[in-house]
Amino acid sequence: MSMIPWKRVHRGLAQYARTHEIHPTRVEQVMLALQALLKIAGDGSRSRQAMYRLGCALLAPKPHIFVPVCPDYSNKDGKYTYEGMGDGIPLLFNKHRPFVSQVLKIVPEAQVTILIADHEGGLPDFRVAHHVTLEEFRTRVERTRAKVKQASPKTWEVHMFTEVFPGFLTKAWDEAHVLLIDAKMRERLELDTLRRAPLYDKIGYPREGRLERTAHVAGQYVCLGHEVRSRGALVCNHTTTSLSWYGPTQVAVLHNPVVIY
Repeated sequence: MSMIPWKRVHRGLAQYARTHEIHPTRVEQVMLALQALLKIAGDGSRSRQAMYRLGCALLAPKPHIFVPVCPDYSNKDGKYTYEGMGDGIPLLFNKHRPFVSQVLKIVPEAQVTILIADHEGGLPDFRVAHHVTLEEFRTRVERTRAKVKQASPKTWEVHMFTEVFPGFLTKAWDEAHVLLIDAKMRERLELDTLRRAPLYDKIGYPREGRLERTAHVAGQYVCLGHEVRSRGALVCNHTTTSLSWYGPTQVAVLHNPVVIY
């Protein structure tokens, strides 16, 4: 905790509060919350910049936390096996629930929205890898949503990605194309593709087209970052090589340090 320059964070938040006509006492409350969050958050939230962005989002009267989760993909011993798709409660939801519950003890006024990644059904190669048709995907993910809703605290909202962010898949592809034509971003995507090779092998993706797949994943993170930031909210995310793609969007990231791959 001592590595965070808290005085700089405080000055930044005080300036933000003045600009947005937020009472100074709220800044002091948020500073205490940030120091408590740092004790449970992962590396993706452990920097001055990350703390500042989280602080700005927490200064809202009712901070909003978006929690994206995958559908019910097969898993074993806390890791995805990608052998198929069920219609139960997703592994990632089970990983996020205790973490988010801890966050709410620190920020009890926060609103939580679980986002089920129904847009992944729009990826033909992904459906093939999970042995489901589009109709089966939609049916199973709807059952998953109902079960997640039942398993969540009553104050939590549970929605499909595409309900909250219409056209998300198309926007993510647009972001992917922008990244691919940028020389520096393409080099970064190539490195990410190498890092994600074991995951792609597990899923069963052919080697051809993996760079584009990585670009689309990155595009999803960039797109979600922009969407969440535009609402002045926070995004809660697990550990992944793609976490860094939130950076350029300047969104507030609450990193849950769990590994699911």
